[in-house]
Amino acid sequence: MTEPERAALDHIRQVVDSVIGVRNLPDALPPDTSASAPDTLPPDTSASVPDTIPPDTNASVPDTLPPDTSASVSDTLPTDTNASVPDTLPVDPNVSTPDTFLPDTNASILSVPYISQLGDGGEQFINDSGAAAGAMLVQAYTDQTITPAEFFKQTGQIGDAPLSFAQISNTLSAKGLPVELRSGLKLADLSLILFSGRPVIALVKQTVLQAARLTPEKFDGPHYLVVAGMDVDQAFVHDPLRKDASGQAQGIPWLVFYQAWTQAQGFERAILVPRMQLIRRVRVTVDLLNVYMQPDANAQLAGTVSQGDLFEITIQKKDWGKIGVDRWIKLSKTAEI
Repeated sequence: MTEPERAALDHIRQVVDSVIGVRNLPDALPPDTSASAPDTLPPDTSASVPDTIPPDTNASVPDTLPPDTSASVSDTLPTDTNASVPDTLPVDPNVSTPDTFLPDTNASILSVPYISQLGDGGEQFINDSGAAAGAMLVQAYTDQTITPAEFFKQTGQIGDAPLSFAQISNTLSAKGLPVELRSGLKLADLSLILFSGRPVIALVKQTVLQAARLTPEKFDGPHYLVVAGMDVDQAFVHDPLRKDASGQAQGIPWLVFYQAWTQAQGFERAILVPRMQLIRRVRVTVDLLNVYMQPDANAQLAGTVSQGDLFEITIQKKDWGKIGVDRWIKLSKTAEI
C-alpha cells in the first residue's frame, strides 16, 4: 500500500469514528460480522489491529466522541458539527449501524440541482466543467437560472481554456454567492464541511475516475465536480461530464476520490467552499416581521411573523430569505440558530 493510500484509509477511519459515529472494523476481522459470539468471548490477540483502533473491541465508545482536532478545518466553520448535520442523518446516536449497511444515497446528499456540461447550454465549450459546477451552486443557492455557457462567458475567459478557481470564485461572488479556496485538505476536513451544510466544488484528475471505470467519458484536462454528500464508503458527486443525469449523486469510493483529488493538476486536494450554508435556520428577533411575496419591500405583503418564530431559509437573495412559496423575509431581522 502506498503512502497516499494509507493516509486516505487513516482519514476515512477518522471520518467514521469522529464524525459519523460508526466504528470501522479492522481489516483482519472475518467478513461475516453477523456471526453470533458470546459477550464474554475474549478478543483474538493474534488478530492484526490497526494502531488507530483500541485493541479491546469490547471497550465502550462514548457517543460524544470529540472530533479529530488535528483536522485542518478553518475557524470560520462551526466547531459543533452536530449543529449542522443534515436532518436526514440518524438522530439517535445510540443506534448501531452494521458494517454491511448499504447507505440510502438520498439520506446524505445536499439539495443541489444537477447540470450537464454536455447537454443544452453546455455544448459550446469543451473545458466548461468548472462553469457547469458553478452553475449548479448558483441555482442551488439563488433563484437565478444560468447555463454552463453563460457562466463560462461571464468569467471573462478567452477561448476555450479551462477555468481557474479564481475565475469561478469571482463569478460566484458576482452572483451573490461568496466562496473561499482551501487546499491541502484531508478527508476529515471535507466531511466536516459537507456536514456543515456546504456543497463544494472540487478539482480532480479525471483519468483516475476513468481508470476506475467510474465514467464513460474520456477527458485529460482539469476537471471540476460538485461534492454534495458522503457516507462511510463513498463521496457523492455531481459529475457534469455526462450526456444524461447519470452523473448526478454518483458514488465514488473514498480511496478513488482521494487519489483523483490529490493528483489534480496544479492543486492538491483543493475545493471552493461557500461561506453560507445551503439551508439556514433562523429565528425572528423583532416583535413583528413582514412577509412579502417577492424579495422586495415594495412587493405585495403576504403576512407577518412574530418574534421567536423559526424558519428554514431555502434560498437567499442579498438580505432576503425565502421561507416558502412566495414568502420572503428580511434576514437582518433574524438570527441564525
